Amino acid sequence: MTIAKDFASKLLVAFVAAAMIFTAFASTAKAQTTEDLQQMINDLLAQVAALQSSTGQGATGVASGVCPYTWTRDLSSGSTGADVMKLQQFLNADPDTRVAAAGAGSVGAETEYYGPATAAAVSKFQVKYRSDILSPANLVNPTGYFGPSSRAKANASCVTAPVVEDDADDSMDDDDDSSVTLGGEAALDIFEVDDADDVDVQEGDEDVEIGVFTIEFSDGDAEISRLDVAVERTSSDPWDVFETISLWVDG
Repeated sequence: MTIAKDFASKLLVAFVAAAMIFTAFASTAKAQTTEDLQQMINDLLAQVAALQSSTGQGATGVASGVCPYTWTRDLSSGSTGADVMKLQQFLNADPDTRVAAAGAGSVGAETEYYGPATAAAVSKFQVKYRSDILSPANLVNPTGYFGPSSRAKANASCVTAPVVEDDADDSMDDDDDSSVTLGGEAALDIFEVDDADDVDVQEGDEDVEIGVFTIEFSDGDAEISRLDVAVERTSSDPWDVFETISLWVDG
């Protein structure tokens, strides 16, 4: 759906909603009880929701209704059939290859007839994927003929989209998984925070323990991926005293 069409749809919804609101308020004089008025409001909201749903349908919904689909024959001007309608719906799913902006062949008004508008849309499809359709056949200009090359490209494109995961996240997860092997379903038994033996830290001291975390699990393994430690400020800024704070595992 183009921005202009979407904006027009919103204006249509707003206009119809405003008209219904005016009608509803004009009828409130006839409402005898609060329940009557509430029912009128509920009916109004339901009608607005229905309008928004119908005007909000765009190419994405059409595309999801077409693919996956496989075209098994070549199509050209004069061809008819359900596969022609599927082709028009497929082309309409991309704003660059729309069959028509309005009327027959437009989004939601596809037909089973392969006419000049369909041929023009196929030509736009061929130009957009020139390297896959035209160049291998040593063609410069589009033909408007939905032949083997165009059909192969459409069939390859009209499949269920795979789930694409972020490569960076995958590599990070792989690194984490490769370093830790977990087993069982762990249960947290103990989590304690105590003062360390050397709580009196002098200027210039290094590697002094100021606190001890004791964490124990049972019935399985567990991985702690994050531990937040907050240092509260009193009379002076902690970073005026500490240069670095480190977390040691097993001492």
